[in-house]
Amino acid sequence: DRICEKGMWQVERNSLASLREIDLYGFQGLLKDEGKVKYGELYDMWKSTPEEFCIDGHKPVPELWYRASLAWRQVLGVNTNADSVLIVAHNAINQALVGTAVGI
Repeated sequence: DRICEKGMWQVERNSLASLREIDLYGFQGLLKDEGKVKYGELYDMWKSTPEEFCIDGHKPVPELWYRASLAWRQVLGVNTNADSVLIVAHNAINQALVGTAVGI
């Protein structure tokens, strides 16, 4: 956590572990073609019904959405007096943040 003065703005920077990208367990680090070859039907399930996809005893999409809801609680809990908040994240966690924010 750091507080910086940027012109007339006071900026506080925080890192939240809950904003990390989706955990794909056994798929982690594989190229798409490698995942298709190594996991076959499981890879197809990931592509067709990601919300039901389970690998290594985990359901990555529900876990991601849960972390997104935690991130909102963390951000809104510490920034109750802030005029604005900027969240910088990537890809799937951004989708989960938007979905949880609008109540999907």
